[in-house]
Amino acid sequence: LVSEYDDGGGVGINEKILEKLFIDKKITNVHLLKGNVLTTVDEFVKNNQNLKEQFEKITNDAITELISDNGAFGTIFGTKNNLILKVVKKVNGIFKTTAEEFNFEYRLQQILAKRGLAPKVHYGFILRNERNDIVDMFFAMDRGKDVLSNVIKKDEKSLYSHFDKVRDRFNAMLAHGIVCVDAKPGNAVLMGNEVRLIDFGKDFCV
Repeated sequence: LVSEYDDGGGVGINEKILEKLFIDKKITNVHLLKGNVLTTVDEFVKNNQNLKEQFEKITNDAITELISDNGAFGTIFGTKNNLILKVVKKVNGIFKTTAEEFNFEYRLQQILAKRGLAPKVHYGFILRNERNDIVDMFFAMDRGKDVLSNVIKKDEKSLYSHFDKVRDRFNAMLAHGIVCVDAKPGNAVLMGNEVRLIDFGKDFCV
């Protein structure tokens, strides 16, 4: 279900919507549990120990701090589990990113993370109300030490020590047939002694 549940994600969950989703995705090995979510989630986790860690990471996470609201499309928060939560911005009630653009960035970062080029993505959601209107879009990723732009402000000479790593990351992306033109220090994160890339918007990446 986790691997197949993509474009239907976030729709208000009820039995009919789930059954239609399973049919559309050709998922057959499913048993719906009826009851209060507080009991059914516990039963689900107990019977699916392989997903326990991932499930608990989502359900036990919470925003603890605002890190940055300077981005054009997203607001960045820190969370209880020491993750970074990127939430799509709204201006006058209108999202700065469409659901299609959100899914593009989310999936591209998942791909690049598996290749060691971006921070690992832990979870992401498009939340909708009962009218199927989107009310929120966000995803959580590993948290690094800092973005490279902040590091350079504190120590300009540090740019030279990290430049080769950034260049190597972009070259590796090219080798995989991925091009992103929004290359800047603010889109590179220090993860230990390594550099990982972030912000893979559809307007900048193919």
